[in-house]
Amino acid sequence: MKVIIEDFITAVCSMKFWIAVAVIAVICFCAKINDPFGISSTAVYRLLLEQSKEDLLKLGEEYSSYYVAVLFRGNFWFAVIVPMVAAIPYINQFSDEWLTGYYFMRMHRAGRRTFYAMEKVFSAALIGFVTVCVGVLLYTAIVMFAFPSYDSYHLEAGEGLIAMAFGKTPWRRFIYFIRALLHVGILGSIASVISLILVPLLQDCFLALTVPMMICYLSTHVENYYSMFLLQRYELNPPNAVNMLTLLIPSTYVDLENSFFMWFGISHYFWFAYLLGLLGVLSVIMICIVKKRGA
Repeated sequence: MKVIIEDFITAVCSMKFWIAVAVIAVICFCAKINDPFGISSTAVYRLLLEQSKEDLLKLGEEYSSYYVAVLFRGNFWFAVIVPMVAAIPYINQFSDEWLTGYYFMRMHRAGRRTFYAMEKVFSAALIGFVTVCVGVLLYTAIVMFAFPSYDSYHLEAGEGLIAMAFGKTPWRRFIYFIRALLHVGILGSIASVISLILVPLLQDCFLALTVPMMICYLSTHVENYYSMFLLQRYELNPPNAVNMLTLLIPSTYVDLENSFFMWFGISHYFWFAYLLGLLGVLSVIMICIVKKRGA
């Protein structure tokens, strides 16, 4: 636990962490908001720079601070860049330790190779989670200040697009946002641990960071082709077995928790359990790598 705390403090106090947080916030600002008629869309940063609160208030609830905040994932580049950015604060630190051979001393300090591997996995997962969440929260704080509040539209309780899509009460809407935040935070943990595993496999920090990004970029195109195939073959009602194949496309994970709920009608907790199971599998892989290297 002491090593994890030391790694966390070192990462958070570094300039790389805050640069990563700022990059994630900027990516969120590139999300696009559709107009009420669905004819066009505008990036959040353009609304921030070109429209006043009074103007946005006239455009409808789609431009309220809550709606803009909760759609932080509405951007092609979120699924591509965030996996790399989430890993930057810790992977550089681990890469220096591993590639210089200093990990032998840290392994001896941990007592066993398994403990050392788990410390590294926990550190990478924690820092990746915090990096993504802080970046999204920074974006949310600015949006809450710059955009009109949902209450400013004086809608009747349970009426309107936001009430139907995200919850009829403030508490339900808050839970929706927190669930989305935790979801992308866990994805940041998974991305960071994947880069952690790639460091000893590829023996290169740059590749360990960029390979997941390239895979996510290519998978976005696979996702588009697969979505068109499903639409042409099954229209709007593909079977669950076909939907399950979406789990093989990394870029879909960004907002898959809601689709998972709609497909199978089960609690979101099962989706989070699935993601935590992925982290468990990655942990086992890292343990095997460390044991083989330390043998």
